Amino acid sequence: MYRLAASAVNHPDQLNQLWGVFNHRSLTALWRNGVTVDAVVPRPHAPPVGPFSEFRSIPSEDESFPYPVSHPRFWYYLPKSLWYHRSGDSMAAALKRWVETLEYSPDVFHGCHLYPDGYALSELSERDRIPLTTYAHGTILNEYTSFNRGTQQRIETAIRSSSVVFCSGDSIERSVRAIVPTATTRVVPIGADPANFPTEHQASLRQELDVPAEMTVVLFCGQYSRQKGVADLIEVLRTLRGESLYFVFIGHGGALRDDVQELLDTSDTLHGRTLWKVPPAVVRQWFAVADLFILPSHAEGRPTVIYEAMASQTPVLTTTVGGIPEQVEDGVTGWLLEPGDISGFRSKLTTLPVETLPEMGRAAETRLRRNGWTWDGHARRLRDTHMEMIGQELKTQNI
Repeated sequence: MYRLAASAVNHPDQLNQLWGVFNHRSLTALWRNGVTVDAVVPRPHAPPVGPFSEFRSIPSEDESFPYPVSHPRFWYYLPKSLWYHRSGDSMAAALKRWVETLEYSPDVFHGCHLYPDGYALSELSERDRIPLTTYAHGTILNEYTSFNRGTQQRIETAIRSSSVVFCSGDSIERSVRAIVPTATTRVVPIGADPANFPTEHQASLRQELDVPAEMTVVLFCGQYSRQKGVADLIEVLRTLRGESLYFVFIGHGGALRDDVQELLDTSDTLHGRTLWKVPPAVVRQWFAVADLFILPSHAEGRPTVIYEAMASQTPVLTTTVGGIPEQVEDGVTGWLLEPGDISGFRSKLTTLPVETLPEMGRAAETRLRRNGWTWDGHARRLRDTHMEMIGQELKTQNI
């Protein structure tokens, strides 16, 4: 087929198995669809002692994935607000050393994020005359204006150096073109695979996970952070008499986990639990059990968790930020509210039409399948664009 060298600083490793799982799934889907993949997953130099010293134990090579993964070291400069641009430069130097170890010349470079991945590959792309593609998610673009000018310039370099910038949704594409109007972009959503969600075992899973059979399960999955709307959700729950609702919070970061746990521990009417660093297979079980998924975010691209809710036939109560309205059909597969609308979320939860939730969940899965929002659908779109680029490059060389 063709050979792809991909950089993914946000990717699982032996210490952090939940980091960047969506990048791992994207590269695995490409590999499954016939692409030869080599992944570079740079890791910061670690101090000999202290909270980050464990990073020293990450091996330089990892053969536990379907494709080979390398972990070259680079310098991560702090504070990020002042020196994030220098981290990108250090990572670019690390990738130059890494590419020399490859046993072949790639046909395509691919940055799993605009920055630092895309920027770190841009000079290699120009030097070796190998086309570069990058993938634009919401995080970097949502924070673009808060970065120092050096970091902004490097993001712009990644966009200009890319033959194609893949965008997770229409709103992300507009953000890319607002930065570089001449950018070549294609909307290629990520997705989720319904076959991976054991919805047919919902009843037995509820027993196994010790969920009361008569209660409606409301699931949140994401960082325990203000950006994800957790502070808003806490305010909603403080005044909610949720005797018939069972709230499950799954997170892997953020500062508000203890606040959520304290609220559940001290309330006489709220029921539920908080979970931390849950393995992906167990996360999928909770999606299969959930009756409603809730995501009151203040900033997003196109969240993976909404695709996962759709794949598990779970309607969504969420906000209108970013590309979420491209995913959720209001009133059909879920409900859309303005970010920060605490009274709206409270009202929807207190008047939840429980009898219509299964039908809405089935409509969500149908929408997912109809639009090809699966990992194989995602990989085929990337693969077809790469093949098109390679063909054009060969024609140019023959001329």
